[in-house]
Amino acid sequence: MIQVDLYYDGDGRIERYSVSGHAEANPEGFDEVCYAVSLNTQIAANGLDEVLHRKVRYAIDEDNGSLSVALCGKPDAETDAILKTMVCGLRHLQKTYEGKYLKIEEHRR
Repeated sequence: MIQVDLYYDGDGRIERYSVSGHAEANPEGFDEVCYAVSLNTQIAANGLDEVLHRKVRYAIDEDNGSLSVALCGKPDAETDAILKTMVCGLRHLQKTYEGKYLKIEEHRR
């Protein structure tokens, strides 16, 4: 199962997120669930960096299937738009696959 952890600041904005695990939705070939989660979460990180030009701490470990992204500065409306769009995509994936392969946890202060 893929675990996504979302961490919010005191204003309710996402300041970092992490992804770990493997869906194993198709053990004999291409795993579309892993691919979709990876694409969704990496596009958000790229958007923060390349579109908004925000500094982010970014770590990826393909062997372990983990990704960690954290804003170096305070989240704002622009970063929140990108990250909430990512969450929207992840929730749609979770619903599509009936929660079998993806778990999303929110951590609020």
